[in-house]
Amino acid sequence: MVALYVRDINLSVSATVGFISLFGVAVMSGVLYISDVNRRRPDREVSVALARGIGSDIQRPLATVVVGGLLSTLLLTLVVLPAVYRVSERLRTP
Repeated sequence: MVALYVRDINLSVSATVGFISLFGVAVMSGVLYISDVNRRRPDREVSVALARGIGSDIQRPLATVVVGGLLSTLLLTLVVLPAVYRVSERLRTP
């Protein structure tokens, strides 16, 4: 919300969808973190399990999917979509 305010952008449907996606990723990350801490807890003290859970192997795939998704969306939107549009316009116009 602060970023929208600073950039003087109104709240729109696309911004709201972005917020929903962001909240979903944050909740999933938190669930995976707590699950990993609970899995490690019987063997260790709470503080050790919490510290080990931060850099767990579970967080890396989630971050990879999110970053990969954002990069592929950027590529598709900026490169593929304009190319497909141009080709379709050439085929449509006699």
